[in-house]
Amino acid sequence: MRPQRVSDEQILSTARRIFLANGSGASVDLIAAELNLSTPAIFKRFGTKRNLMLLSIKPPREIPWQKAVESGPDDRPFTVQLREVASEIASFLAEVVPVLRVIHTSDISFSELMCDEEIPLPIIATGVLASWLERCYTQGLIRKTDFRLAAMTILGTLQLETLGSLFQDRNDLSPTVPVAYLDEVVSLIWQGLKNE
Repeated sequence: MRPQRVSDEQILSTARRIFLANGSGASVDLIAAELNLSTPAIFKRFGTKRNLMLLSIKPPREIPWQKAVESGPDDRPFTVQLREVASEIASFLAEVVPVLRVIHTSDISFSELMCDEEIPLPIIATGVLASWLERCYTQGLIRKTDFRLAAMTILGTLQLETLGSLFQDRNDLSPTVPVAYLDEVVSLIWQGLKNE
């Protein structure tokens, strides 16, 4: 048996990029041509185009901003740290929107995409952010509140701004949250959480 010259990871990475750029209608021929493979070789490894798409657009097993948030907070002002956290979350969400566009135009459901997860990523994200807010309280940076509700408010506010591009006639592949919007979110959250 000949060794594989192109790994499954390379195929999935290329497929992801092509599906995100061209939507669910992108052909496997296009992916194969870019990798200098035959289309049957890709089908031999992944079975169907649907399976290839599903595997290529699956979310990461760990939230990219999770480790950075779990390592804090530090001694800097809460607003500075929240701005950094909100920016990291917004960047991640901007990467999620193209995946949602592909799902929207395919027969893949969101629940099917997340079926391998014991705990859905949005629940994990809320818990990670709520724990960070509670540690901020412990350090005296903010007042005591319902940290889970505060985390859901922050995440929801950022998600709505990013996901809005799905419902607008915009072609940007990775929509960004405007800096002014992030600053307003931080200011609003600070007004609700600052120590009196």
